[in-house]
Amino acid sequence: MRMRMKALEFYPVVIIIALSMRIPCAFGLDVRLIGGPDIYSGRVEVRHDGVWGTVCDDGWDIQDATVVCRMLGFENASIATGYAKYGEGSSSIFLDNVHCSGLETDLGECSHNGFEVHDCQHSEDAGVMCSKNDLQVRLVGGQTALEGRVEVFFEGSWGTVCDDLWDLNDARVVCRMLGFQIAVTAVTSAEYGPGSGSIILDNVGCLGTERNLAECPHRGFENNDCGHDQDAGAVCANDLGLQVRLVGGQTALEGRVEVFFEGYWGTVCNDAWDLDDARVVCRMLGFQNAVRAVTGAEYGEGSGSIILDDVDCLGTEHDLTECSHNGYEIHNCGHSEDAGAVCANVRLVGGHTALEGRVEVFFEGSWGTVCDDLWDLDDARVVCRMLGFQTAVRAVVMAGYGPGSGSIILDNVQCLGTESNLDECSHNEYEIHDCIHNEDAGVVCSHESPLEVRLADGPNSREGRVEVLYQGSWGTICDDYWDSKDAKVVCRMLGFNRTLSARGRAAYGQGSGPILLDNVVCLGTENSLAECSHSGFGVHNCGHAEDAAAACSIEDTTSELFEVRLGDGRSRNEGRVEVFYNTSWGTLCGAGWGLREADVVCRMLGFTDASDVLQNAAFGEGIGMVFLEGISCLGSENSLLDCTFTSFDANSCPHSQDVGVICKDTGALQLSTIRFDPTTSLGHPEHVFQGMPVPSAENSRSFSPVSIVLGAILAASYVLFLLLGLYGYHRLRKLERMTNNNSSEQPTSKGTGSPEAASAYLNLTSPSRKSTETPGKEAPGELIYMNLEVPENTIGGDQVYTDLSFTKGNDQEGPRPKYKAPMKPPVGRKPKSGRLGSPDRIDPSPLTQHDPIYDKCD
Repeated sequence: MRMRMKALEFYPVVIIIALSMRIPCAFGLDVRLIGGPDIYSGRVEVRHDGVWGTVCDDGWDIQDATVVCRMLGFENASIATGYAKYGEGSSSIFLDNVHCSGLETDLGECSHNGFEVHDCQHSEDAGVMCSKNDLQVRLVGGQTALEGRVEVFFEGSWGTVCDDLWDLNDARVVCRMLGFQIAVTAVTSAEYGPGSGSIILDNVGCLGTERNLAECPHRGFENNDCGHDQDAGAVCANDLGLQVRLVGGQTALEGRVEVFFEGYWGTVCNDAWDLDDARVVCRMLGFQNAVRAVTGAEYGEGSGSIILDDVDCLGTEHDLTECSHNGYEIHNCGHSEDAGAVCANVRLVGGHTALEGRVEVFFEGSWGTVCDDLWDLDDARVVCRMLGFQTAVRAVVMAGYGPGSGSIILDNVQCLGTESNLDECSHNEYEIHDCIHNEDAGVVCSHESPLEVRLADGPNSREGRVEVLYQGSWGTICDDYWDSKDAKVVCRMLGFNRTLSARGRAAYGQGSGPILLDNVVCLGTENSLAECSHSGFGVHNCGHAEDAAAACSIEDTTSELFEVRLGDGRSRNEGRVEVFYNTSWGTLCGAGWGLREADVVCRMLGFTDASDVLQNAAFGEGIGMVFLEGISCLGSENSLLDCTFTSFDANSCPHSQDVGVICKDTGALQLSTIRFDPTTSLGHPEHVFQGMPVPSAENSRSFSPVSIVLGAILAASYVLFLLLGLYGYHRLRKLERMTNNNSSEQPTSKGTGSPEAASAYLNLTSPSRKSTETPGKEAPGELIYMNLEVPENTIGGDQVYTDLSFTKGNDQEGPRPKYKAPMKPPVGRKPKSGRLGSPDRIDPSPLTQHDPIYDKCD
């Protein structure tokens, strides 16, 4: 009975331990974008328990946005937005402090506070702008880059467009995709020759305002009733005035410059012709820069009129008509002075500005990419110089600006950095490579002349509205995405080594003149705003009411002058966050705080990371200044000063919003296992400290491969413990039934055992059975004798021989089980704790080495 009670105690312990193991598991969420201008952008909403709700923008970044966009079927995210950019939601706020690595396939795999656990309003609803899954288009078979058969890239190969319903509106979209301003003609009936491969589109019906052919209605991809004799084409131009072409060169990149005027083609005289003029021509043809300005009819003498003479461009114009010249057909030249140009066979694609992007080269009439094998800064310098920039800031690898399409033209490029063209560098033969487009190379270039910056209309020279000098004029910066990292770059450009605040909404008054930059995104380490991502010079959607500002200081911000501590906590790893600055202690504003910000604080204090964030002065209100309003950290920073924040001095934040944290103290939690007591038949659980911290489910960040493996191990342990408990319980029930059946019989015989036995043994025999059953009737269970012999020095010094017999199998008619000899009570010391034998003997009892309970129970 005591043994039964021990097993009954053991069984629930095993089950409780098994059920207490937490196994991480991922769950799927439904997500949608609401309130955006198109299907690619909008406010992020997730569905939980059948209801749609929003996501708070605390800690919301591009990694989180990438996961959302991937869930919606887009390749990537271009912008993560906050402050309800796409309007405020109206239902619940479901998620806050979302933290994704960017590799997850579902928001449910990212860490967050828990559903409906937040400190936000709908004015903080998060949004995204996803990268568009656009079609790529090219013109093939024309004499210039402005004309040709329309081909689109679909599922890894180029194909044509059928001319059914093809008109000028469709051509306008194609030309706009290629960077041209207008479409001159919609071409039908394979005028530029029949293509090959698939016919990708048919019955295209654009309005002419679409940004990409994929947005126009059509019959569906590769669904058509056409032949290649109906391939569509287009003729593009950059304005309604001049068209330009290169004639007489070996490739489309070079030749004699000819312009189309009043219905016919003519040449340009080389008087005053230089590289700036050639740049404008190349830009009109869709190339990004000119390599050389050609004079002296190097590509042969033209015929017809000489249209232009004394052309004088700055190099920034979009068209020759914007340049100074004598007037149409006014010249003093002959065709021996016909001008020409050589355009750069390289361009940058996929970047946020003209300074960066995936490197593509022009080869045999089409654009292709460069593999990143051996790609370095020397190679990038040559590319940037070809495009008219002063130098390269970075060589980008692993398709940092997205994978390209079409051919991979160059591989194993090795430049010295002094070459004027990639063709002069060492590389494999054209289109000989061992790469895929995930290895496409890119570059980040710097401007030929650095930007100048100033702070205007502030109370002193250290703060004010940010203005930049571009092309001779001062202009402002829009405050979209403006934060302390951007302001840090401005302060560095001005010689200051500390940033006090980044402000928007024309905090120092509205500027005048152009708005030069918008959507500026800096890392904070750049030496110039020109190295930061932005929409492009003069490209914006702002008014001067959104002018950005910055406040700088000459004071140092080293860790010796900026310390952190925890106040009024119950232990060393918790409390109100306080910082030491300017000889006094102050608190931090809790608005926007999450675990990532708390992680930085805990790491500054020597802990590994944080387990919780407590808002609203949970550890009491502090005194002194309140610092760092609107802070946002990635969680990997070494100091709070490395995070972004809207203002260093949070004067508008009261002490009732003082933030507190609880840091993880190493060794606080331990794993426990089960150890079996070798002095008992079944054993009992013992807690064994392994010295390994146990992370809680609430603070779990994300499911890495390691955590997945640990989860599998925990799951296996769960099943093992459960089966062990059920097995022990099953064996105990068997033993109980055996004991109940035998208890009704009286002992009938007694045997003696050999005193020389060295240890207990089990002897099973099958004696002859006197059967009384009738023929044809199933015989009762086989009679089994269990002879257990115990040496005399094991139980009280007496020899005891026990012979038990019982039926094997189910209870049936026949001889009843009986004891052949009773167990002789031990003489001397009584067993302790219900155990057989003396537990304090030096030699262990043989019963603990060979227990009959485990020999035959079923």
